[in-house]
Amino acid sequence: MYKNNSVIVLAGASLSPASGSIFRTAPDNTRVMTMKMNPNLSGASFSIIAPGSGASSANDGSRFFKIDDSTGEILTKVRINAPIGSAYHLLVVAESGNNFASKNVTINVKKFNEFPPKFSASMYSVLVKRTTFAGCKLFCVNASDVDDVYYVIDPVFDFLLFTINPSGEISLGQRFPPEKNAFKLRVTAVDTGSPQLKSSVNILINVTDIAGEKIYSFLLYTFITKSV
Repeated sequence: MYKNNSVIVLAGASLSPASGSIFRTAPDNTRVMTMKMNPNLSGASFSIIAPGSGASSANDGSRFFKIDDSTGEILTKVRINAPIGSAYHLLVVAESGNNFASKNVTINVKKFNEFPPKFSASMYSVLVKRTTFAGCKLFCVNASDVDDVYYVIDPVFDFLLFTINPSGEISLGQRFPPEKNAFKLRVTAVDTGSPQLKSSVNILINVTDIAGEKIYSFLLYTFITKSV
């Protein structure tokens, strides 16, 4: 099935992310990144495929990295000793039942990551209308970092009501229940440095039934932030 290490084209399944980073003197068993199969199918099995004989051994990621077959977590197989700016390449394959996917992944060598992402506020509070439709964007959080940053909602508080995209835009996943006026969630910003560092912030969402000029529309929002 994987002859010649060709990329597998499969029905509706995909793998992400496409790149990660490792610091230049990382020891063995240093975590790099975690691959995810989309859709998130249960029982997925992950593997790294070695390149063909024509590939450069110096950049062959299968020599330097391994993957947990059940979690998709990529770790260093040996100590890394490479100049900043160099890169390793590997082909990751995932299988779940009759679903297969593959991804060409690049792991970039960077300097040691010392600083986690920093949110623009120590907490956020937002006011929205109760009649906001599911799927509507509510607001956007932002954290600064020298590396790229992506955002996730932690599985605490009222997390099931909301969704977030990697750029930090938070949307309503389902209509607000009528019996509750305040909701709380915690968002974590994760950088793409090595080692990966993260920071979290709490968000209070107040729901109002006020109509008219005070609340312009469900697409508009008001931040009440507390300075860091």
